[in-house]
Amino acid sequence: MMKMFCLFALFALAASNDDMMLSAALNSPRQMANLYSSFEKSHGRHYEPAEERMRLKIFQKSVQEVAELNSKHNWHSVINDFSDKTEEEKRSYLGLNISRAMSPPSLTPRLTSSNLAAPASKSWIKEGAVTEVKNQGSCGSCWAFGALGSLEGQYKSLTGVLRQMSEENVLDCTYPGGNGCNGGWMKDGINFIKNNQNKLASMADYPYQGSDGTCDTSNTNNVIKGAVIDRYIELSTTSNLNEMTTINALAQGPLSVTIKVISSFYSYDGKNGDIYDDSTMAGFPNHALTAVAYTSKYILIKNSWGKSWGDDGYIKVARNWYGCAMHMYVGYPSLSKSGITDNSPSDPVTHYTGEDDDGGDEDKDVVGNCPLLAPYCDMDRIKGACAKSCGACTDDNDGSCPGGTTRCSDGVCRHIHMC
Repeated sequence: MMKMFCLFALFALAASNDDMMLSAALNSPRQMANLYSSFEKSHGRHYEPAEERMRLKIFQKSVQEVAELNSKHNWHSVINDFSDKTEEEKRSYLGLNISRAMSPPSLTPRLTSSNLAAPASKSWIKEGAVTEVKNQGSCGSCWAFGALGSLEGQYKSLTGVLRQMSEENVLDCTYPGGNGCNGGWMKDGINFIKNNQNKLASMADYPYQGSDGTCDTSNTNNVIKGAVIDRYIELSTTSNLNEMTTINALAQGPLSVTIKVISSFYSYDGKNGDIYDDSTMAGFPNHALTAVAYTSKYILIKNSWGKSWGDDGYIKVARNWYGCAMHMYVGYPSLSKSGITDNSPSDPVTHYTGEDDDGGDEDKDVVGNCPLLAPYCDMDRIKGACAKSCGACTDDNDGSCPGGTTRCSDGVCRHIHMC
């Protein structure tokens, strides 16, 4: 506990120093010039004088915005690689084309008879099902990264092997003419793989270039030989924003998710565990990402802007938050085993370490609705899934039961009509 407090204090001190530096720059043209000069050096910027004046104006506006965000919100914003980019340049780092979302969703619940509800928390990072953070650059290919982030995790969950798959293969081949940098849709990318005899190159065999290239399907080293893509399942629509639909599916595997990137999203830092929940009104999603974990407080999302953005490339978005069109379009590829064993070694897993430690599993509720299930602790399945709630119910010293229940003659807490 003391260690965590000290870490939080260090993060808070660093954030405070950043805010003081921004404030000083806003109150002194000389300090602003020094800050911008330092920014140029650290980000490798080299501009001609006329363009540099234009970039400085954008930078000054970014400094003002970051300072205002930090004065109003609980999460921390910073000056970063986007701070001197034009709005058009920033949009090139997106790439979700929702006009391609023409078909109705194929809503398929992920819960089975063996799953009472989604666990209270789940991390596919801890399961070893998330690859390193990648960088799409100024190519509107987020849809390819969002699609393959989910496919990589679903493939690992099914076969036990984690493979880094080729976004460039999907980018070059999904659309006629190979214009994937102009935007796309996750389902289209997955359908390309399915229609390509269920074959996809690895990132090593077909490396990412960050630009449209000529489609090459000659690669014989199929990275997904252990599975067959059945279809891409879309869970949400504009009229069906339901967080629990997302959570129930995320409990079973990483998901492709979408969001409306607004100005504050670009400057999100998150190094001290901050949770993003900007309530600014926003329209339709314009960016695809991969959801890889959740707790009772946040959903952890992997972005494709490199490790220097956000919290080592990740962002925590708040639970029960529907801002920025969160949960509007969510999906995943449904896989089945191909009958071929993938004996390849797994590729490197992500190095992200910013997840909350939920502790051990002893006396822990492993599904999210245990307070409601506590009255049925006499059932072995309930007792096993709700160790904490059932322990409070049957082993309490003062004879109390959870609200709305009473202790029956057999010693178990139930709703009174169940006694």
